[in-house]
Amino acid sequence: MIQPEEVINLILSIVFIIYLLYLVKSNSRSLKTFWFLAIVMIFISQIFTILEGYFLPELFNLIEHFSTCLASVALLLSVYKRELFWI
Repeated sequence: MIQPEEVINLILSIVFIIYLLYLVKSNSRSLKTFWFLAIVMIFISQIFTILEGYFLPELFNLIEHFSTCLASVALLLSVYKRELFWI
């Protein structure tokens, strides 16, 4: 069953992703960072959170947690490579 806050989270994430794509449109190098990959993976995990409420809950739950794990690894790599530091 879908929780209402999960749907609200997804809607807010869609707005954030659209705004983020607008911001990095001028700088195509930003799209190739681990940080951007992590944001996309978190967005994908929220999509799978909604999908698991409709069908194949075990599979989509596994994919949701796996994408969250990949987002964590991407953020770790982003910090390691100092992608977000402008100094």
